[in-house]
Amino acid sequence: MIWFGGDKFMKCVFLALIVLLNGCGTVQHDETMLCYMPFDRESFGPIDKKLIEKTKCAGVDDTDILYKKLSEYLDRQNQGNIESAPSRFDEKRVRLKFASKSGIYYVDADGVVELGTVQYRLRDDNKKAISEILASAFDYHD
Repeated sequence: MIWFGGDKFMKCVFLALIVLLNGCGTVQHDETMLCYMPFDRESFGPIDKKLIEKTKCAGVDDTDILYKKLSEYLDRQNQGNIESAPSRFDEKRVRLKFASKSGIYYVDADGVVELGTVQYRLRDDNKKAISEILASAFDYHD
């Protein structure tokens, strides 16, 4: 049998096997979109859920430390992350969009998070921590 000779069928089988075996060793990771404008920055016009995508955005792999930290800070199940006072999300002052496995998080300039129909306010120290890691990641300087 000649692998790369005139037998086209065997050549196709061999190449398909190589492609299949090559793909088996790779691990698939999901990439998520992250868009950010500093919480304390004001704009001339409103920044809504669509316009936040025109600011600085990046793809973040779900295994990245930034993804893990943001997920941790934004997780409303971790009751230490949120204020107990009721909050209202400001649709015209969106500063963060984070699409994760849990859904799409939007955070306004005051630290109010919207995840689907649920809204809650981040504690000030968590908002500050998010601001610091994203300022570094997106190269924002005061």
